[in-house]
Amino acid sequence: MGMCSSAARIGSITAPYVIYLGSYNKALPYILMGSLTIASSVVNLVLPETLNRDLPETVEQMQECQGLCNGLKKRKYLEDEGRKNLPIQREVRPTQSDI
Repeated sequence: MGMCSSAARIGSITAPYVIYLGSYNKALPYILMGSLTIASSVVNLVLPETLNRDLPETVEQMQECQGLCNGLKKRKYLEDEGRKNLPIQREVRPTQSDI
């Protein structure tokens, strides 16, 4: 929630300056907004897919998710005597796209 609030404040502070770019060249605000949109979509391509997957709930579980977190191994976590979480392999059921 804090990141969204910070991004909104930064956007509202810089918005008037983007409009002033139009005084130099009418296409500059459109070029800037278009390039920011393309850059954010490229960054979103490296986010992991979370559809029908168990999301990590603790720091230990998140440390297992390294790199791009591509989800080659689907794991389920169980409490072991309340001290630490151990990964246990889970059955992977085929989806419609696998058939």
